[in-house]
Amino acid sequence: MKLKEMCLSLGQRVKPPVVTPLREAVATSRRELRLLYEVEERVLGRGGFGTVHAGTRRSDGLRVAVKEVRRSSVPATMVEEGVPLEVRLLQAVEDVPGVIRLLDYFATSDTFYIVMERVEGRDLFDFISERGPLEEGLAVRLFRQVVEAVVGCQERGVQHGDVKDENILVEEVEGEVLVRLIDLGSGTWFSPMSIMTEYEGTRVYSPPEWIACRRYHQEALTVWSLGVLLYDILCGDIPFETDKEIMEGKVVWWQEVAVSSMARDLVTRCLSKEQGSRLTLQEVASHPWLSNLPTQTQGLRRNKRSFNLTNLDTSCSSSMSTSPTLSQMSL
Repeated sequence: MKLKEMCLSLGQRVKPPVVTPLREAVATSRRELRLLYEVEERVLGRGGFGTVHAGTRRSDGLRVAVKEVRRSSVPATMVEEGVPLEVRLLQAVEDVPGVIRLLDYFATSDTFYIVMERVEGRDLFDFISERGPLEEGLAVRLFRQVVEAVVGCQERGVQHGDVKDENILVEEVEGEVLVRLIDLGSGTWFSPMSIMTEYEGTRVYSPPEWIACRRYHQEALTVWSLGVLLYDILCGDIPFETDKEIMEGKVVWWQEVAVSSMARDLVTRCLSKEQGSRLTLQEVASHPWLSNLPTQTQGLRRNKRSFNLTNLDTSCSSSMSTSPTLSQMSL
């Protein structure tokens, strides 16, 4: 099947499911935010839609993270009844272990303020940069927590939309390593039968069907992103950097990095070019590698960083109808 024909076969977009109304946020003022929280100038991080500042809750001294988002930077599709979709999604997953907690929310005429728990750690990108490829015992413990968090989100009807090393915080507590999935700013409601046409995530974590046609199934995209992430954890860098490499889907295993056959199997099955042949999220969670603690590995250190989706442009035909198989493509 030619690329154009494959794109035309992907199906029409289905509207997202009706979501049970969540707690309504009350429009308030910047002064009220300052009365409850001390917001520092110190920046914890920056994303595509906002800047995160360090802060403290005045009532009990709790350390918090305050995300400041300009209303003008948020697309209309990412706002529900005047409230950022990110806030709605955080409310929906508030009981999911391994996901950052929403503590408060404020809105002014020009800005949204999202108050979240603050994790005293660093993101997984920096964690890997400092250590190099992680030994598999540690890799299992980290990746298992990420998968469980993603599964928990999907069970509550939420797709994170941008699972990557920079959106995972790592905290070392009493010899144990804990992770938090952060930044649902690219997230959306999960609809298993829908063909999605919008994606705000990171391009080098996106699957071939998005690169080819700007169409994807949500779970298939999530599993592909998890495959990229696991390769990154085990090898110290992402497997693909260009559209051509993503479309080819060739996973290279470097001799300098010892990776077990079971770990390779999980990565390879997550990174199947044909989305119908990829593992499901539940199959990822139940893969035998996640029940094992393999031996230590050593190898290359990373030296490159992913780039944002919005920096590049691809085009494809706009009308779609059923799910594709990339093996049918003729490029």
